[in-house]
Amino acid sequence: MLLNEEFENKSQFLSYLEEAYKNKEVSSLHCSIIIPKAGFSIEELERASYTRGLKCRIEKKDSDFYKVEFEIRTRGLLGYLIDFKNCWLFFNGGSRQNLSVVESFVNHLFPLISYSCLPSKMMMQLIEENKDRYENIIVNEGILCKKGETIRDWKIDPINYSISILEREAKKQDAKWTGLSLTYMLNGKEHIKARVYEKGLLTFYSGSFLDFYESMILTYSNKSIEYGEFFKDKERKSVNGEIRINPIKYKFKKEIPLDELNKIKNKILKRYIGGVTSFGNPLLMMQFSDVNDGSSYDLYAYHDTIEVVPLDKASSASFSKLASFISDNLPLAEMVGGLNIGHT
Repeated sequence: MLLNEEFENKSQFLSYLEEAYKNKEVSSLHCSIIIPKAGFSIEELERASYTRGLKCRIEKKDSDFYKVEFEIRTRGLLGYLIDFKNCWLFFNGGSRQNLSVVESFVNHLFPLISYSCLPSKMMMQLIEENKDRYENIIVNEGILCKKGETIRDWKIDPINYSISILEREAKKQDAKWTGLSLTYMLNGKEHIKARVYEKGLLTFYSGSFLDFYESMILTYSNKSIEYGEFFKDKERKSVNGEIRINPIKYKFKKEIPLDELNKIKNKILKRYIGGVTSFGNPLLMMQFSDVNDGSSYDLYAYHDTIEVVPLDKASSASFSKLASFISDNLPLAEMVGGLNIGHT
């Protein structure tokens, strides 16, 4: 679907999509949930893009609605952006190749902007919370990610949505779910067909767009805002000359097995730039950095606790991604004093 119509406000845009899908005039529509750095505005996006060698044109249509065009390596894209609370909802049509253009644009501007990145378990919980709105939710396809490789698991016989079944399959594969293709049933008919990803991305295929917008896009966005705000408070700060450190802690019901520590250590070193790593007391100590923006961390593992401490250059965007990564790779751990992203 190409959004080549002109829309003057959010209401006109959403109403158009509802009617277009009702009349089956359009194909897929992608919604990227983007989290801006605190204090970074949409109006600043155009200038920031040019300083990083990108082309971007933003036209303000209404107080919370913008037309956006950008180009990366001669590949251009047109879309519309809704300013929703503390996140931006960017809509574009077309094939999945267009998503790579959006992803490249966001990555070039990290950490000024970043994708919402909820842990896999939280993504599944959001879908679970919507089950009461519909007769049934059917999983048609799931995407598993294992040790940096993506496994596309086509389900010949679709299954009814069940967190326990999905978690058993993920555990068996030693992987995590990064995306789910779903059909929402209502009154004996297909009401919505869509795909939901943990990376702050939702793709809509058919059905009631307004219902999907309200039940999933806004729900996902609100949870992303909550998650992002939590990590903004965790950034290392200097207050009246005093350094304030707000680590995150993961608690286990039993002592952490050494093989689990080795596993998480190796996964971190594959994804981050590793520094000092040592075993002893504490059981494990690591120092590592995010290759994307230089954010750095200390990690300490004790008998039943893992603690992650942000250092001087730790952005909230990087910290939230790291927390999602750890949560997904330690399914038996529960974050202490934080959001409910522990085991389900």
